[in-house]
Amino acid sequence: MKKILRLTENDLTRIVKKVLTEQEDTNKLYGHILMKYIEPHLDKNDMDDFGDEFEYYDNVITWGVADYISAEASERSDDYDYQDELEDEIRDWWQPI
Repeated sequence: MKKILRLTENDLTRIVKKVLTEQEDTNKLYGHILMKYIEPHLDKNDMDDFGDEFEYYDNVITWGVADYISAEASERSDDYDYQDELEDEIRDWWQPI
C-alpha cells in the first residue's frame, strides 16, 4: 500500500523559503567570485590577446575560479568536478557574452 505524503501550507512555505535562500546564497557566492577573483583577470588581460571573446571569458573565468578555490576553498583543490561545475555555473549565471 502506498503512503500519500500530505504537505501543509507551512511545509510548502518552509520549502520555498529554503530554496530561495539557497539561490540567494549561490548568487552571493558567484558575485563574490566575479568581483574578487575574476575581475582582476579582466583588468590584467586584453581581449585582443585571445582568439575571440569566448576564449577570453573562458580563460578569465577559469583563472578566477582557480584563484577562489586556492584562497577560500583549498579543501576542494583536488576536486576537479567541483571546479568544472563552478566554472560552468558562473558562465551561465554571469553570461558575459
